[in-house]
This record gives sequence, C-alpha cells and structure tokens, in this order.
Amino acid sequence: MSSRSAKNFAVIVLLACFTAPVFAVAGAGFWGLMRWLGSPEAGLSPRLFAHYATGSLSVLAGSVLIALVWGLLSAYLCARYEFLHRKKAQIFAMLPLATPGYLVAYAWVDGLVDLGVPGGMLRTMPAAWLVLGLTLVPYVFLPVLAALASIPKSLIEVGQLAGMGRSRIFLKIELPIIYPALAGGSLLVGMEVLADFGTVDYLAIDTWSTAVYRSWYGYDDFSRAALLAFVLLCVSGSLVVVDFLVRRSKRVAAGCRNNAAIARTPLSGRSSFFALMIIGAPAFLMCVVPLVSLSSRIIHTTSPMFLNVPSLALASLHSILLACGGALLVVVCGTMLAGFTRNQRSALKGALLRLASLGYALPGGVLAIGLLLVLTPIGIGGSISALLIAYAIRFLGIGATTAAAAWEKIPRNLEDQARVLGHSPLRTFSRV
Repeated sequence: MSSRSAKNFAVIVLLACFTAPVFAVAGAGFWGLMRWLGSPEAGLSPRLFAHYATGSLSVLAGSVLIALVWGLLSAYLCARYEFLHRKKAQIFAMLPLATPGYLVAYAWVDGLVDLGVPGGMLRTMPAAWLVLGLTLVPYVFLPVLAALASIPKSLIEVGQLAGMGRSRIFLKIELPIIYPALAGGSLLVGMEVLADFGTVDYLAIDTWSTAVYRSWYGYDDFSRAALLAFVLLCVSGSLVVVDFLVRRSKRVAAGCRNNAAIARTPLSGRSSFFALMIIGAPAFLMCVVPLVSLSSRIIHTTSPMFLNVPSLALASLHSILLACGGALLVVVCGTMLAGFTRNQRSALKGALLRLASLGYALPGGVLAIGLLLVLTPIGIGGSISALLIAYAIRFLGIGATTAAAAWEKIPRNLEDQARVLGHSPLRTFSRV
C-alpha cells in the first residue's frame, strides 16, 4: 500500500469511527420519519413542529448574536489596545467555559427569587439568550483573537497610507481576514445552543432538544425522539456545510515576511476601565457570581451528601480523570483532523472531515444512544472506554476548530520548504 493510499485509508477509518454513532442516530431518525409519514398520528403535529422550531431558532439567533458581538469586541480590544491587566483579562475571558449554562441559569434564577423577583419574570427567552450567549463568548473570542494577531502589520500600514481610519481599516482589511474565524466560532456557538437541554429546560423554553428528551423519557417513544434528533442533525449539518463554503471562499494565505506585531494603542483612565469591564463581564456574570451563590448554599446546607467527604472526593477524582482523558483524546483527534483538512486538496474530503464534528450538535443522551447502538455489539458499550469515545465525538468540533485556527498562523511556505528538504508530514509537524 502506497503512502498516499495509507493516508486516505486512515482518513476513512477515522471518519467512520467518529461518524458511525451519528449515522446510527440518523438511521433511527429516518425510520421514525417513515413511520410518521405512514401514520402521522404517531408523530408530532405540524403545529408542535412549528412551535419547537420557532423556539430553537429564536434561542439560536439571540445567543449567537450576543456571543458574536461580545466575543468580537473583546478580542478586538485585547488585540489592538494596550491597557492595565490586559493579559490577565485575556485569561479571565475564558472562565465562562468552566461553567455549564444550566448551573448559571439555576444560580441566577434561584438567587434572584430569594431576593423577591418572581420566577416567571426570569424564565424567559431573553434570559436564555443572555445565559447561553455570554457563557459561549469564548468560542468566538479565542479564534478571533488568534486571527487578529496573525494579520500582517504591512496590511494595516497600507490602509493607513491610503488615508483610512481605524473603523474603515477594520471593515475593509481586518474583517475579511478574520471572517472565517468569526464563522467558525459562531458555528460552535450555534451547535452548542441547538444541543443544549439543561438551560432551556430549566428556563421553561421549548426547543428541539427538550422535545427529544420529552419524547424519549416522558412518552417512551424512541422513534419520535429519533425523528426529532434527525431533524436537529440535518439543521446542524447545514450549518457545517455553510461554514465549509465560507472558509473555502475566504481563505487567506499567510506569508512569513513583514509579519511584525501591530503596535497596540495605549488606553488609560476610564477607557482602560471600560475595556476591562467589557472583556470581564461574561466571566464575572457567568462564572464568579454563580460560584459565589452556589458556594454560599453549600456552606449553609445540611444535606448528608455534602457531609460525606470520602464519597465526594472519590467522585471528584473520577470526574478529573475522565476530564483529563477526554480532553487528551479530543486534542489529539482534533489536531489530526485539522492537519488532514489543512493538507487536503479535495473539497469533498474537506466536507467529509467536517461531518466528523456533527456529534457536537446532538444532545448528549441522543449521542449516547447512537454510540451504544454501535459499541454494544463489539462488547464495550456502557464502559469507561465508551464514555471517553463519547466525549471525543461530542467535543471534536472544538478541538478541530481551535487547532485549525492556530495552524492558520503558520506560513505554508515553511511546510513546503521542509518537504523539499525531504521531511515527511509527520516529521514536519513535530519539527516545524
């Protein structure tokens, strides 16, 4: 087998491993669709379909818009301005990723109810927009910050020589370059919002994910749940295809010359404080405040569960080990997929590679069912290995997108020179 054939075979095997559970869910959903077409009373009425679709699209639009605007503004402030504690603010801006959305919603709603605010005023669509949008801001902030840092200084200087102001330079030069990073970050936010169940369920908002769980657990109707999951998968697949087309049409080649860092404009006084407030607001509202609220409740609780320290310590150890193992698997597999995507020349192969990220769009429970359908026949269903594989499939989109964004900062001519000198792709990756 030639080297090229071996590489193509490895790509096919990797894709098969990561898409098999997704296609298992799709197959079950297609069967549910056929059953519904043959007997409409067995499925959902068009009115309920429209109700769930409206809820999902509303949560999706509001959350993505908030994450996009806040992430872009925060990244631009960090990349183009110098102010007190700027580097600390960049680290602080990533904290919302440490807090699940449903815990944020619970902490805020429960805390405000204790202060006398009616719960019905808090469980609304705008509340879901704020919680999901601000919690997912780092998905936009990180790739956009990396994209802004990779823009050559010479391009900005050309715009300045042409008499452009800062806003026009951003719109005409910087925005087209960072557009793929914006699209990739927004895609991750959108897929996370579509798959979210805990936050929207706690806030009493009907979406596709809540319909899946209600059909499955509430009505014990797996075929209807699979049909709804199939629709959710099709919507997410459409987002992936749009992201692929955007990235292919907006790709910018990086050069290694005249790529010096762009000088940041210093800020002081109120301007510096305002920048810190914008960058740190999501972390403060979505991480610090819920942490303080939940910690105060733990201190005053008398539940036996919190008094059993050995049991809590063992559960914490298991969580840490699973998190480390899952993170390592996601990073390795995501880097491999990003490398395959970077080196491929076929548009079809690039589209197929992005299909591996579709697991991110499925609710965790639905993905688990698809994984059990695939792994149970080979004897590893319900094991720790199956759980780690589920983590890898679920969060592969994050690993691949982050690795691809970092890889775009590397000039391609460096890789070409290494291969001219006889280095293999693996040796080029390890040495360059």
